[in-house]
Amino acid sequence: RQLTWLSQQPVEMRLFRVTSALVPLYTVPDFSFIFNDPDFKTMLENGLSGVREFADFHQIRLCTHPGQFTNICSPEERIVKNAIDELEYHAMLARLMGYGDTWHSSGFAINIHANISQDPELERFRTVVKTRLSKEASNLITLENDEFSCTVDDIVASKIGDDVALVLDIHHHFVASGGEYIQPDDPRVQVFKDSWRGVRPLGHYSVSSEELLKDHSKTTLPNFSALEEEGLTKTALRAHSHLMWNEAANKWAVSHLSWTDLEVESGGKNLSSKQVYDQYKGPGKIMNYKLFILLDEKSLKRSAKDDVFEAFMTSFTFKKVKIVKTGKPQ
Repeated sequence: RQLTWLSQQPVEMRLFRVTSALVPLYTVPDFSFIFNDPDFKTMLENGLSGVREFADFHQIRLCTHPGQFTNICSPEERIVKNAIDELEYHAMLARLMGYGDTWHSSGFAINIHANISQDPELERFRTVVKTRLSKEASNLITLENDEFSCTVDDIVASKIGDDVALVLDIHHHFVASGGEYIQPDDPRVQVFKDSWRGVRPLGHYSVSSEELLKDHSKTTLPNFSALEEEGLTKTALRAHSHLMWNEAANKWAVSHLSWTDLEVESGGKNLSSKQVYDQYKGPGKIMNYKLFILLDEKSLKRSAKDDVFEAFMTSFTFKKVKIVKTGKPQ
């Protein structure tokens, strides 16, 4: 239902982030008996087959974003192993949808972050990608810059883009750099673009919360230094807004559509994407490009997640086990 709804939106808005909770508890060992059951596997395969065919026909681009705990830079093997399990779960979903056979097939991405303090040259990150991931996971994984743990300059210096496609988050960079509005012709942007090896890149855009900047002009770019002088910290300014309230920032973000698709990250989800689309649609603006769309719960009566969860809850598997007070199956 989500993809059908999406196929009816302007083609510029057909970029969708698939929820990581599509199959709840999949990486929790206590529940593996459910997910390893042949009937459950058949249900999942039937439910996801044909997604890529439908998406490609309707010019829909899909991506995923595992949680922040997915850390393959950690020096602790337990954490790395758990992160790999999470990546392989997302790769499994992508494979069942029809993605992962080639490098970022149809633009699909499994996006994560890195931690430069734990992995200074990102060699651990590189090694995991090259030697410990499935073909599908290594084909689809992407690395995004953030405000604190791995910046644009960290990524460029590490040359990790030789092995992994890079996602440029322009708001993260604004915060990390202390207020730089990175431009499309910046040489560092070319590094991110080249990392996709001819596939159209993916980027992220957000803006600081309107709750923090209540009296700020909508037509003027936020000045980081001035905001710091007012007592606002990087941690505060990194928070995403609910809607894309700043028209000047939207105009800056749209300039990056010259080289990348953009996910608009905000509390208002598709409402924010539509806001940016309505502000700048038209020839020479965002035609033939895609803005991020993540459905607001009120936009649909049901979601694909609802369907999978209902099937999960009513599956025959729950007739075979007893859930005791500890929450573990017996």
